[in-house]
Amino acid sequence: NMLCERATHYAVCIGGENGLARFKTAEKLKERGLLPLNIISSHGILDQLDKIGGGIQVMPGAVANKFSIIGDQCILNTNSTLDHECIVGDGVHVMGGASIAGRVQIGNFSTIGTNATILPNLVIGKNVYVGAGAVVNTNIDDNVVVAGTPAKIIKKFEPTLDLSMFETKLWIFSEIFIN
Repeated sequence: NMLCERATHYAVCIGGENGLARFKTAEKLKERGLLPLNIISSHGILDQLDKIGGGIQVMPGAVANKFSIIGDQCILNTNSTLDHECIVGDGVHVMGGASIAGRVQIGNFSTIGTNATILPNLVIGKNVYVGAGAVVNTNIDDNVVVAGTPAKIIKKFEPTLDLSMFETKLWIFSEIFIN
């Protein structure tokens, strides 16, 4: 369509637990030759990171410390903290006020809830939802929801992807700017 013909860059602003949808939407836009924008608040701090992925969003007060790696299409929300030497996979959303201690690995498409705490040296699997306020003190397997203090598995699931809701919104966005 005409919007995509004129555009050179994109930003995918799909938040919440929709990291896989954010990532897949970005892939579709890349296929059209568009480049991802990194949206980084002047009040966020990215301190000597080893890698910063494409299409990341860093909100005010978010801090990512030395030697960490942030994958593509990640969101570090307001006042979240990512300590030293962390590895954050693609499509991860670290919600507001969440605290990730040093040397933590977070798998692709996981969501760390508001004010959650992940203790040092842990591995959080792919497609994991850490509930708001949870305290994670042990490694977490893929495809689970954890909550509580200490965090415990409350549900296992198989991830699914339905982009129809997002495709509709992209169409509406395109129509607004074309007409």
